[in-house]
This record gives sequence, structure tokens and C-alpha cells, in this order.
Amino acid sequence: MNPRHLTIAIAALGLAGCVAEAPSSGIQVRDSSGISIVDVPGSAVSRVESWRADSVLAGIGSVDGGGPEIFNGARAVLHMDDQLVVADAGSGELRWFTRSGEHLTTAGRPGEGPGEFTNLSWIGSRPDGAVVAWDSGLSRLTAFRDGARLSDFSLSSQAGFVTAVGLLPDGRLTVSQRPFFAGDAAQAGVQRDPVSVGVMSEEGSQLDSLLTVPGRALFLEPAGEGRWMQGIVPFGPETLLAVAGSSVIVGDNEDYEIRYIGTDGAHQHIVRMEMPGDPVGQEDLENELARRLDGLPPIDGVRAGVAALFERMPKAEVMPAFVALVGDRSGRVWVRRSLSEETWHVFDARGRPLARAELPLRFFLHDAFDDVLLGVERDDLGVERVVLRAVRRLQPG
Repeated sequence: MNPRHLTIAIAALGLAGCVAEAPSSGIQVRDSSGISIVDVPGSAVSRVESWRADSVLAGIGSVDGGGPEIFNGARAVLHMDDQLVVADAGSGELRWFTRSGEHLTTAGRPGEGPGEFTNLSWIGSRPDGAVVAWDSGLSRLTAFRDGARLSDFSLSSQAGFVTAVGLLPDGRLTVSQRPFFAGDAAQAGVQRDPVSVGVMSEEGSQLDSLLTVPGRALFLEPAGEGRWMQGIVPFGPETLLAVAGSSVIVGDNEDYEIRYIGTDGAHQHIVRMEMPGDPVGQEDLENELARRLDGLPPIDGVRAGVAALFERMPKAEVMPAFVALVGDRSGRVWVRRSLSEETWHVFDARGRPLARAELPLRFFLHDAFDDVLLGVERDDLGVERVVLRAVRRLQPG
């Protein structure tokens, strides 16, 4: 197993060329061309604060799937001081609740008209009190206040799939865009298509580019007549994106490296850490194939074709360095190491290790504010429940 290098680059301190050490933690701080870089040994993570989210403040949705609130593909956000809002992809609805779980109002429905959704994939809370929802099918951002629609903004043109990343403090939306097709530069084998990251203008009509990052690892195979078959490389690398405070967070999980990018496209901080990578085993591959087949229609030819392509494509030898990246409005960055582990690493707005958080295994974090976490939990049958949890801070170690 090759060690993964986790480094934390912290914004410029005006100390060009100097190196400082923190002997008690093993962390080294150095400046490189105006960017402070902090080298963090893996052992340093055990010496930060320990957090646990084992207290449930509210739960919305029936555990047995028979309650009044049933979700399918839910996203949730903390709104204002006393509300949470859930975007449910299955119903195309936004639902407002109190923090105790009492339903307040509902907006949205399936469709392509104003206030309707074809693929409700993301939700955010703007500083002006509006809730905004992204339809990735229509590349459209819709704003609501107290359940009433305020406006709709669509990108005037795009050359690929557009995904919402997060809101900046000024209310502008950061998005990513990946190509629809492999294009003329496609070659047989594994490739990572470029993904552009940008910020939508206030009126939503254009995309101001920030940077380009490598996308998900894909396996391409010619299918004749200029067509290509493609599949996602099992456990292959991809670049995860988030917004934390006023920074766009970029994490290429081929290594444990996390970059803080300003709205001008300049690097602010970079995070790296020495951490061993777990090998990909045969059981991991069998479970991954089963997961992919579970999402397919019961058509033998389709399922057989997917299974055959899976067997032909190369597989990663080592698991990704991390699998989830979440930013919150205070600037903290939450990094989940593995779907089979409860541990998340939490970094502050300057990239410094802040805590090691233990969250329930089936809790998928969507938003955080102070010591409150909001996310979705799924049971063995895939039934979703939106849960608000309190963070309990323990001593380091």
C-alpha cells in the first residue's frame, strides 16, 4: 500500500520561504509563493478534538416507510434560524419544516413550467432569506420564499451536464459542468474528461469560469460507427467539489489533497495528509457490480451488457482517499474517508485540522451550522429519513 499524502496549505501568511514547526502535533508550516503549506502526519488527526453526533434533535420521515412524509432522493438545508427545507427529487417538491419537524408549507411539482422540476437535485439557503433549488435536467435555478416562487434563472447555453455545487456568501451559485459526450478527443481506455467549475452571474444568464479539474475516471470502448461504450471505473478517482464560506473546495480523491480556491480562481489553501490507502478486494468488486445491477431494469440483455463491460474494464487497486466532501457557511470542510467508516475529518476555514467527527454510518451529511448537523439516513430497505443531529465535543485522543 502506498501512503497517501495529506497536506494542508493555508493562506499566505506573508512569511515567504520560512518554515515553522509545531512539535506537539508534528505539523510543519511553510510558505510557498504566497501560499502557506502545512504538512500533517496522519497521527496528528488523533490529537485533535473528537466530536460525536449521537443525539437526534428531530427526524422527518417514517422509519417503516408508511408515515406522512416519504422521501425519494432527498436533499436538505438549514434555513434561517428555525427552519429546515427538504428538496425531494421523487415528488419534485420542496417542503418547509420547523427544526422540531413540524410541516409548514410545500412548493413545487413535476414539470417544466415555472416552479416545476424535472430533476430536483440540489437546494440552498441564500443570505436574503430565499431558498433556491437547482433542476439539473433544465439547468435552472428557482428561488422561493415561504413557499412562494420568486424567480427562475436558466443558463442560456451549456455544452455539458451542469451540477450545482454550493452558494457563495453573496448568493451566487457555484456549479460544475462536464461534457455530454466523450468528444473527438476520446481514446479507448481510461480517461478523465475535464470538468469546468464556475459561478453563475446574478441574473443566471452566464457562467463565469474559475478553473478546470479532472473529472471521474471513465473506461471507453469503441462500439463502431463513431459510437463509444463507457462505464465508470470501479473505485476510480474523481474530483469532489463543495463551497465552504467564501471558498470553493476542490478535492481530487486519487490522493488526499484538498484545495481552497478563491472566487478569483487563486489558490488560498491546500490540504494533504499522510494516510495509507485501503486495497480494493474481490468482495468490494462483487458488491459494486451488484449495486450497479440493482439500479437497472429487469432486462436480461441490458444487465448482461453492463456486467460484461464491468468485467472488461480496469479496476482501481486502492480505494479513493475520501468519498465525500461537504462545506458549511462558517468555512469548515467535512471530509468522509470511507462509506464503511463513521469517521469524518473536519478542517477550519484556513485548512487546519479541527476535529475528528464520528457520525452514524448511514448518515449522509448535507449541511452544518455551529454544533448542529443536517442530513439523510437510509435504512436497509433504502427508506429515507431527514435527521437533525447535535454535535457533542469530547477531549482529544
